[in-house]
Amino acid sequence: MRLSHLLLAGASMLMLPCVTQAQELGPEEITVNTLPDDLKRVYLIDLAVNHVVDGRVYILDGEKLDVRGMVELGFLGVFHAPEKSKKLYVATTFYDRLTRGKRTDAIVVHDANTLKIVDEFEIPQKRAMPITYRPLISSSSDEKFLFIQNATPATSIAVVDLTKKTTAELQAAGCYGTYPSITSPKRVSTICGDGTFATYTLNQAGTDGTRVGGDKIFDVDEDALFIHGERDGETYRFISFKGHIFTMSLEGEKPAKVDSFPIADGVEGDWRPGGYQPFAVDAKAGMAYVLMHSKGAEGSHKFPSEEIWSVDLKAKKVTARTKSPPLTSLTISLAGGPMFGINPLEASVVKITADPAAANAVTVGGSVKVGETATQIEASN
Repeated sequence: MRLSHLLLAGASMLMLPCVTQAQELGPEEITVNTLPDDLKRVYLIDLAVNHVVDGRVYILDGEKLDVRGMVELGFLGVFHAPEKSKKLYVATTFYDRLTRGKRTDAIVVHDANTLKIVDEFEIPQKRAMPITYRPLISSSSDEKFLFIQNATPATSIAVVDLTKKTTAELQAAGCYGTYPSITSPKRVSTICGDGTFATYTLNQAGTDGTRVGGDKIFDVDEDALFIHGERDGETYRFISFKGHIFTMSLEGEKPAKVDSFPIADGVEGDWRPGGYQPFAVDAKAGMAYVLMHSKGAEGSHKFPSEEIWSVDLKAKKVTARTKSPPLTSLTISLAGGPMFGINPLEASVVKITADPAAANAVTVGGSVKVGETATQIEASN
């Protein structure tokens, strides 16, 4: 009998209304912030491989390293933030059943400050859909055209006229990557599998282009180039699997090699570059910073870094070697400043600074855990 009374009393207490808690709950207030124009942005492009139909781009404050916003990347999308534009561009794919069904490829345009979608239009279903790399999408120097790498698997370059919302196609068999001219809005180059570069000059309407191939620059079998390229003034810098830095002029009708030099030849330990963005160039300081790993061999070109090497581009020599966390991507804005890297083992972004007084040796500063499977990182001016 006593047990019955206790159970009934307990049940009665459970049925009492939680008046206090109910009074504390209220409607949630939804607010929208606008990112300021002077925000030093870091864009982390994350494919989110474990749920790849739902990729995203995180926008971080480069000074505080906190997340300030996010835009959708869709299914294996690629992202581009033009240097001067107030808009952000995503070329992506959607299926009407999420993982199957009717496919739609589109350019999605976001306002750079509110991050709201302000436009969207379809493009042909031909774009390359690998891990994200910077050369998969780029813009012309006047930011009128987007250049997008296609692979069906036949390779070509889509030329998207952002004013007319039309798409042309430049046939680029055996070539990969888009590298716009820094001075000419009607010119874009690509790297080809025979060790050459090719340059396309668009017609006035941007509907077709004349291709001119260059001389052989590198040996694909002996020492291939990473497709990641860095702007330096009116030239591009590239780096090879064995650590040779190439300087290319892509401004004329014909691509031309300006210079090349090694950074690891004769260094004990078989050091090589590695990662997805294996180096960054601070054009103002005339320095390159390279993610390096030891015991390099065929197939190690995606290995994370053990050291960051500081390279004086004018003197063509390594000025400092600094132990680093395992990084696979490195970036710096065109205006210089701190660098930012991806540590894939911790799913974090790290901030890195160079000290001109110490031969530009680097110091790894703060870090923040963000994203899941990011491979590309970009910094704004």
